[in-house]
Amino acid sequence: MIRTSTYLWTSPETEPHRVRAVTCWFAMIALPFAVLILPLSRATVVAGVLRPERSRIVRAESEGFLESIDVVAGESVLADQPLGTLDNSEVRLVAAKAESELTIEGIRLRSDDRAALGATEAVLRRSIALGRSRQASEQVERLTLRAPIDGTITRVPAAERLGSFCRVGEPLLEVGGGGWRIRTL
Repeated sequence: MIRTSTYLWTSPETEPHRVRAVTCWFAMIALPFAVLILPLSRATVVAGVLRPERSRIVRAESEGFLESIDVVAGESVLADQPLGTLDNSEVRLVAAKAESELTIEGIRLRSDDRAALGATEAVLRRSIALGRSRQASEQVERLTLRAPIDGTITRVPAAERLGSFCRVGEPLLEVGGGGWRIRTL
């Protein structure tokens, strides 16, 4: 190693390129030692956004006023768990009316059992009332916001909008599931 250094410094062959030759020789000697001396960081720095593998947006399935949001960002939820509610008095009124019609038709059916001719008409009216009642119950059920997948609440943009009117399809919450991924910028 000393002989090579002396040769590079004193040889007439390396005179036109002496500075470059000595610099290259020094780099070849110093780099392996530098790797041993300088600490290498085990951390990796990445510029990006941390996002879940799967992400589902919870949207309003019915029109109504945003009554409550029962979760916060970072909270774990199970599929079909209630996350919040909408309030639509018209839907609730239709459901109550359909339920009362079903009750009335049930009473009429019991009283018409004695008269065989009116019984078939009463059964038909009761089945129509039952269909209306089920449809109204489904409408009321749509006022409840539910988690589409098991996961974690990642965003709650609707939290500041409590009491405001929401249209069908309007995004209210975001649920992320699966592992987490870094999406680089």
